[in-house]
Amino acid sequence: MGTMAKPMSKRGFKQVPIQRGLVGMAMAGAAMAMVAAPTATVFAQSSPAQMATGTPVANLRIALSELLGAHAVLAQLTMQAGYSGSPDYSQLAAQLTNNTTALSNAIAGIYGQAAGQQFNQMWTGHINDFVNYVVATKEHNSAGQQAALNALAQYKTQFAAFMHSADPHINATTLADSLQVHITQLIATFNAYVAGNYTAMANDFVTAYDHMFMDGDYLAGAIEAQFPSKFGTTSPNTPAVNLVVTLDQLLGAHAVLAQMAMQDGYAGAPDFQAVAGVLTQNTTNLSNAIASVYGAAAGQQFNQMWTGHINDFVNYVGATKAGNSAGQNAAVAALEQYKTQFAAFLAGADPYMNATTLADSLQVHVNQLLATFNAYVAQNYSSTESDFVTAYEHMFMDGAYLGTAIVEQYPAKFGVSMVSGATSPTTGLPLLPAVALGAGLALAGVGFLMRRQRPDGGPLA
Repeated sequence: MGTMAKPMSKRGFKQVPIQRGLVGMAMAGAAMAMVAAPTATVFAQSSPAQMATGTPVANLRIALSELLGAHAVLAQLTMQAGYSGSPDYSQLAAQLTNNTTALSNAIAGIYGQAAGQQFNQMWTGHINDFVNYVVATKEHNSAGQQAALNALAQYKTQFAAFMHSADPHINATTLADSLQVHITQLIATFNAYVAGNYTAMANDFVTAYDHMFMDGDYLAGAIEAQFPSKFGTTSPNTPAVNLVVTLDQLLGAHAVLAQMAMQDGYAGAPDFQAVAGVLTQNTTNLSNAIASVYGAAAGQQFNQMWTGHINDFVNYVGATKAGNSAGQNAAVAALEQYKTQFAAFLAGADPYMNATTLADSLQVHVNQLLATFNAYVAQNYSSTESDFVTAYEHMFMDGAYLGTAIVEQYPAKFGVSMVSGATSPTTGLPLLPAVALGAGLALAGVGFLMRRQRPDGGPLA
């Protein structure tokens, strides 16, 4: 994006320890038992709904998807920062390396240290191939670009074969095809960025992030099939788990895009409108998901309130840019009001959601986005990166909380049988008995909560 007097629009993304799935754990020995605990900090695994959304393989799927989604975000931001010469490029690259280490530790915890080391080498190699493509593009070296693409084509085949050798339930052709999709998406995002086609860049950015959740699903299913004694025999692909993963995916994207838009808006970056556009689409997707459960009117109200809190963040950015402390305070006050009203709205729609718990979580979200932005304005990129990833991670806890409460309210829609007389540990209310509401959601044309597919497009068992 060139040199600006204000901070550059590309930001760091620091991988920090979290209490979900395989991340931040000692992955040897007892780690396989520990994988069942990612939502333990949100609520105890005691109701049928919570057990349905928090199975060991569900937690594995969520943990892998979260890490792989972060990889897509980091890789794309690093490629763009490298091309534009952004001052935080080295920090971004370092955090991408940390993400690789976290993924490698997850593989080592399942398949052993030797496999983890080999994964690290091959995964790092494909990142270096992307870096070589960026350098060649910057130098207008078409031969160098093609050499990088050739190396990525070789990588996809070798890496897929390696994963198949570690787990016979991973199909090498299926995985290679999915890796090619990943490669194509990241190259397309970068090329659009270089060409100044920011609309295509922003759309491709989100598509590349979304794709990694399908990969997390596929890998979790294969790992479970190989180690049923460690991960059980329940599918990672049940309607209840799909609901949680869908909410995780959409809420994680919201945190990423909101922070990108705030920073781009402050810096006057040329891709601001495009990033704001995909943030708006993300709001529409979330609203449609809510409407599919609670009806069109609830979806519209969700959209209005969610859009309102985004506008409050925009107002904070504008006030900061203008040096208007009163405007900043007004935006913070509006966000304070929003958290209370929005929590009451959701708790009113679902009695298994606690308004105070929701308001507290929304306050964490508000605090995190403001902390990220304020650190960015101060050019304290270390804090910016740490707060950025913390805000992303927090949304996965929210996805678990919201998804489980929805399943508690509509168990039959998600194939969950409730025990008569049981109470919800979320609110203490009696759990609804299973009723004949049919299996799965009628999504009115919205495919967010539909049964997941393999990376090759076929259904997952």
